[in-house]
Amino acid sequence: MPLKRTTLWLIAFVLLMAVTYISLPQLLSILISARLADAGYSSNQLHIASLNLSRARIDTAQLRSDDGALQISMQGLSVDYSLTELLTGHIRRIELAGLSLAIKPASAPAQGVSISAPAAMLALIPAEELHVDRIHIDFPPDQPLRQITGQLDYGHGTLKAPLVLDNGREQFHLQAEMKQDGSLRIALEQPGQEAVAEIASIRGMVSDQQGKLHFAGTLHADYALLWPLAGSWLRGEKVGGQLDAELKLAWPELLPSNGLALFSSLAGEVRVSTRLTAEQWGSAKQVDLNGTLRLTVADGHCEWRVARGLKLAAQWPDTTGSPSLSLPAGLHGSVVRDENRLLLTLAPQQTLGLGKLQFSGLKLPDTEINVDQPLQLSYATASGWQPESVGLSVAKQILQWNDLRITHQGGSLRLDSGRKWQLRMSGVTLAAGAVAVRAADLDLYLSYEQGVASSRFALVSQDGLLQLSGRAKQQLQTGSGSLTWSVPEVAFGESHRLSRWLKMRPDIDLDGGALSLSGSSDWRRSGTAYRFNHHIDAVLQSLSGNVGESRFSGLSTHLQLAGGERLSNRSPATITLTLLDNGVAIRNLTLKLGLELPLSGRKPVVHVDNASAELLGGKVAGSGITLDFNRRKNPFNLSATHLDIEQILALERQQGLYGSGLLDGTIPMIFTPDGMTVVQGHLSARAPGGVIRYVANDTAQALAKSNSKMDMVLGIFHDFHYDQMNVTTDYAANGQLMMQVHLAGRNPAYAAGRAVAFNLSLEENVLQLLKSLRVDSNVSKGINKRMQQRLKR
Repeated sequence: MPLKRTTLWLIAFVLLMAVTYISLPQLLSILISARLADAGYSSNQLHIASLNLSRARIDTAQLRSDDGALQISMQGLSVDYSLTELLTGHIRRIELAGLSLAIKPASAPAQGVSISAPAAMLALIPAEELHVDRIHIDFPPDQPLRQITGQLDYGHGTLKAPLVLDNGREQFHLQAEMKQDGSLRIALEQPGQEAVAEIASIRGMVSDQQGKLHFAGTLHADYALLWPLAGSWLRGEKVGGQLDAELKLAWPELLPSNGLALFSSLAGEVRVSTRLTAEQWGSAKQVDLNGTLRLTVADGHCEWRVARGLKLAAQWPDTTGSPSLSLPAGLHGSVVRDENRLLLTLAPQQTLGLGKLQFSGLKLPDTEINVDQPLQLSYATASGWQPESVGLSVAKQILQWNDLRITHQGGSLRLDSGRKWQLRMSGVTLAAGAVAVRAADLDLYLSYEQGVASSRFALVSQDGLLQLSGRAKQQLQTGSGSLTWSVPEVAFGESHRLSRWLKMRPDIDLDGGALSLSGSSDWRRSGTAYRFNHHIDAVLQSLSGNVGESRFSGLSTHLQLAGGERLSNRSPATITLTLLDNGVAIRNLTLKLGLELPLSGRKPVVHVDNASAELLGGKVAGSGITLDFNRRKNPFNLSATHLDIEQILALERQQGLYGSGLLDGTIPMIFTPDGMTVVQGHLSARAPGGVIRYVANDTAQALAKSNSKMDMVLGIFHDFHYDQMNVTTDYAANGQLMMQVHLAGRNPAYAAGRAVAFNLSLEENVLQLLKSLRVDSNVSKGINKRMQQRLKR
């Protein structure tokens, strides 16, 4: 009976063991599923195909993380082991035919990501050997990588992973190798028809020290191969050069999920050397970047310092040469990241170097830029790079903008609160051709808000005489804008002359009267072109001064010009001038003036009507006069009435020569680029004529005694009463005047008053005559001035 009972128990135990063995895969599947659920993979399917004393095989395993961010699919997993090794936790070999992962967008984990050192990471592999025949990882559509495929091998303490990265356009190879001693090598390669080219690689050692991971190694990259992987804003053509970096970094084993906390957790030092060349990079035709930079990172703060100089040279389509920005060795600053942006700071009391620049007619010399206050630039994903704080200054410079030469004694550029710019230049001199504005201070303020750029400016002469100010606005989206400017009334005097701050050729100076100017412009964009509209208002009140060697006074007018491509006055401006003295005084000049001033291309056109002036005791007038400076010749006529012969003869300053009478006539004038000419001008004496008297000096009388004809002429002109005088004149631009004079009359005391007629040819250089008259006038004025000063004493 006992034997029978024992036999039954043995049979039951064997049956139980058989049932347990048969149901072990299902039991193990249930146990593993429960553990996976505890690990965050509650949705899982696991099918163990077979299980024996030396091998276990799992046909398929489907896992999905509870947050939906990761889906894992495994096929053909086999595990080789022995019972004795299995009891000690060792597995000989794990093989996996296929491993697929699908990564979905998800929020960052609240607890961060744990990263172990290679030795600890490889120790997690529960086998002496691990082989994955096929790895396939899919990424979300918005990620730069679409998928990763490849293999994985582990054995003898070394993990190797040859992978293929696919971004949807092209494929790259990634060779990763990690050993238990901490050595790490990662190389990104570009496959080719003949050979594989290395794009970038990282080599070094990773170690675990006091709860932190430390990496010491190098980074090498080939720009020509790396550039196609960059974003569109870095795209360029014919990119070349290399980047090399020495890395010493440390980070915690548990990386924070927050980006700011992640940056704050990094520590270490990076030394970067770059040699970069590129064509067609953005709007630049050519870019060159060379130099070495050292970065030190700790506690969320990055300090940078230029190690051996850093130089950036670029060439734009409208520039000549390659202007460069040089950062000298020792230049330093910092980079700080907050929740929304990256802040780059250049420390003050440093100097930058800007190479020669020629852009759209502007020529800048080599320039040293002083950093007077922290220079800060911020970067945010939505807005890109933005200046936050700027404080720069430069020393004395000479600039050239087309035909305008600009000299200043120093300038500064400021930006406060990231919105308002201020440009200040002291001792500015502007010179264009024969015009120069001296010693003025320029202040320019710029701001930008809601798509509108605004500015206001002031140019003030250092003596306070001139003040030019204005405002401008520009709608960046529509291209429309406006400008207003004004010069408040300027009162001139002996101590406030125009020549103190404005120099012109010919010399123009003002020493009396007042002047005010104002203007406005607006523009709008039409396609790629702009349409402009301008308005200028000038008021001259009793101005006096000099033009060259001529003196004028009482110049008054109100001139209004308007237009787009050409400025003109809708109604003629009335100009009055009390006196113009060029050796011969012109008084009480009045005229109606019309102007056409093209802003580009053609030259001005001047229309004159109702012009009249008092000259030599008479009057000169003209109307319907057009001076088109685009033509070689501009003919017009002037009428002369009541010209006093006595004043005309006085110009000759011939002692003993006197006359009386009045002349009327017409003077055909021709204005040319070389000057004014007269062809066949005609003047005739007004009836009843007049008298010409010449009292010969002793020399002339002595000559007349031996020359009967001369004696006769002197006798007749001793008291010649003429009833006819006709003068024909020709005048050249060089000042040469030719006159043919016909005289008819008699001397009552000579030859019983017999009638006589003369034809005289006279020649005179009017310019030299006027010059001598001005000299005499200036000497006379100087003597009178000195006499008045002595009398005041």
